[in-house]
Amino acid sequence: MLIVNTHLTPAVFMLNMGPIILGLFLAVAGLLVVSSLLRFNIQQKKLWRSYAAEFFILAWILMPSLLGPYYFLIMLLIMGLVISREFLQLNTNYPKADWFWLAASGTSLLLGLVLGLPALALLLVATTILLVYSLLRHGTQQFVSRSTNLIFGLVYLWGPLACLWQIYQMPYGWLWVILLFFITELNDSFALVWGAVLGRRKLAPTISPNKTIGGTVGGALTTVLVMTAIAIKLKLGLGYAELARVLLLIPTGIAGDLIASKIKRYYGVKDFSNLVPSQGGLLDIYDSFLFVVPLFYLILAS
Repeated sequence: MLIVNTHLTPAVFMLNMGPIILGLFLAVAGLLVVSSLLRFNIQQKKLWRSYAAEFFILAWILMPSLLGPYYFLIMLLIMGLVISREFLQLNTNYPKADWFWLAASGTSLLLGLVLGLPALALLLVATTILLVYSLLRHGTQQFVSRSTNLIFGLVYLWGPLACLWQIYQMPYGWLWVILLFFITELNDSFALVWGAVLGRRKLAPTISPNKTIGGTVGGALTTVLVMTAIAIKLKLGLGYAELARVLLLIPTGIAGDLIASKIKRYYGVKDFSNLVPSQGGLLDIYDSFLFVVPLFYLILAS
């Protein structure tokens, strides 16, 4: 288990982090203003819309984490229902019943963990439910592809949500959830900004044309500096070894983003949905965050 300040409470956290969060928003706004004044060749309106959406993105994770388990569980269930639909609707011919059974299986997995049932047994039961449903619902030619898609959705979408609940139940779980979110969101946001200002060479042009090497490096370095400052500010007592393990989450988050982009390219779409203007759907917003959750759970549990 990583070391924490045993006297930290949600109120103290907000008192200490409020100025840092405000400073980050002002810093990003400053970068956008400077880039506009210097006439960088970037899409100003799109970046400003993305900037405004960050307030929603932050509040979606931050507020339930601070308010308590009941609110956090509701947030996880709503997120699971939404991202399940976003994932399945990539295939325009999917039966609407698929969403119900994927959502029901994922919800059962999550609520079973809330009741303290074994995680592996719950996952096997949820998988069995989806297999039986596919057997009864889909024909022979569609059974393998449909059932594989549903099981992939269960693991890819609801697996991280289940791990998030497990993290939240740990000592200072609310803090770990927020810090994990900060790591991935800071990296995504600053990679976007630095990529728009300095990025030239593409990181993975065939998968995600908007990602640049300059943006990736700039986002990672900025995230390291900011998270180090946060750890010092909150007096978390993290040593170099602990920080190194946590920083492994940055390349993992980038991989999660690229995997989500690969899935969208396969289906020929830009976003999973248009739920949040300029950002896409919840799965577009939290693809990196959800992908690093299982690794972070292993780090905390080790």
